Amino acid sequence: MTPFDFVVAFLSFIYTLALTHLLLSVARMVRFRRKIRFSIPHLLWMLCAVTVLVGNWTGLWDLHATREFTLGTITIALFFAVVQYVFCALVSPEFDEHDGFDLTAFHRTQYRTWAVASFALMAAALVINVSVTGLGLNWVAENALVLAMMPCAIAVYVTPNRIVQIVAPLILLGLLIAAPILYSPVIK
Repeated sequence: MTPFDFVVAFLSFIYTLALTHLLLSVARMVRFRRKIRFSIPHLLWMLCAVTVLVGNWTGLWDLHATREFTLGTITIALFFAVVQYVFCALVSPEFDEHDGFDLTAFHRTQYRTWAVASFALMAAALVINVSVTGLGLNWVAENALVLAMMPCAIAVYVTPNRIVQIVAPLILLGLLIAAPILYSPVIK
């Protein structure tokens, strides 16, 4: 087992739990589709969560040739994975009886929570992108894209305006889709 296999196997459990939260929420939405009050802003945030999760997971492949990982690098990667999990878990409704099936109300009461979590994820991405430079990777260039994402989370946090609540995650989704296309278009 290589250091990459060892580290990524551990991180993959956290990525898998995050994906499980998202998929379980989607399954519940399908199950309770007749009771659900749909929310476009919430849908966009769930799409952002899936996209960032898949993009960051595929980005881990860039580390496959790494011969050694420092404890600091492992700690930063673990912190990043945990923040990503929290973001995915927060954006995923559980449909408990007390929450009901109103995704519009869920978004209205919770959007600031996942806006903060997404901002924390972006800040963690800045740190991890700089930290892997010591491993022979140049992810620092990707920070320009991450910096462009940050105003989306800030705008959503600052204002409940419906247009902002739709346009900001749309822009974020576009940037999240652009990131792997620009930086990891092929895994080889």
